[in-house]
Amino acid sequence: MGGFRRPKLGGNAPISPGVRIIKENAFKGCTNIKSIDIGSTVTSIESRAFSGTDKLTEVICRATTVPETDRTAFENSYPNYATLHVPAICQTAYKEAAPWAEFKEIVAIIQDIPDDAEQCATPTISYQNGKLTFESITEGVEYQYQITDDDIKTGVGSELSLNATYHISVYATKNGYKNSDIATATLCWIDQKPAAEGITDAVANVPANAVLIQSVGGILSVSGVPVGTAIGVYDLSGKMTGYVKTTSKTTVIATSLRSGEIGVLKIGDKSVKYMVQ
Repeated sequence: MGGFRRPKLGGNAPISPGVRIIKENAFKGCTNIKSIDIGSTVTSIESRAFSGTDKLTEVICRATTVPETDRTAFENSYPNYATLHVPAICQTAYKEAAPWAEFKEIVAIIQDIPDDAEQCATPTISYQNGKLTFESITEGVEYQYQITDDDIKTGVGSELSLNATYHISVYATKNGYKNSDIATATLCWIDQKPAAEGITDAVANVPANAVLIQSVGGILSVSGVPVGTAIGVYDLSGKMTGYVKTTSKTTVIATSLRSGEIGVLKIGDKSVKYMVQ
């Protein structure tokens, strides 16, 4: 299904499942709308799509990737008086994106399930042969994930350092179950032969090993580093909190870092920031 145009509505505006684009002026002037429910498949919201919905009190947007949204989408709808509900995994992304940042508050979507419902098991994250894989011991789950890239940036100047570092967050969902806790990891690449890097026919050529970093409390797990590589862990003051030389494909490092703290891993000649979960 492609776009979506103006429907006949009462006080709520649910967006049909499968819709990818909410067209220009789709709900413009629908002054009786108080609540909008945008499905997870929506990727684009065009100009003035919800303009003039001046009784709006809440918007639910289930997309884990912030839809590409025209700045006029909520023009004259006073989002600064309304609440935006989004998946917990991407609250920060919505808070940093226009025009979503204009909402009075941005909160996590709360599931309507019993308090004693079973919780989905937290997913594990693995990387092999160019593919990220998520797995949970709870059968039949769906995975909601977000990936941010340190290299996606704008600026001014003639040089730009490329880190090839991705931050991954994922949780599992299933009808009748509570959402799992959020699992996180950082994926980066360690150069095998820095001197051999270059660009051939406009394609970057960087021989490198993929390294996946995860944590449980202050215990870090680092996979993909060549055997014999030194890994040091530092806090932001520069104090070393852990050190090891790898002896196998996956290395576990005990540190004094606490949940929520940011550490710096020095893997060979490369430094990678990581927030401990």
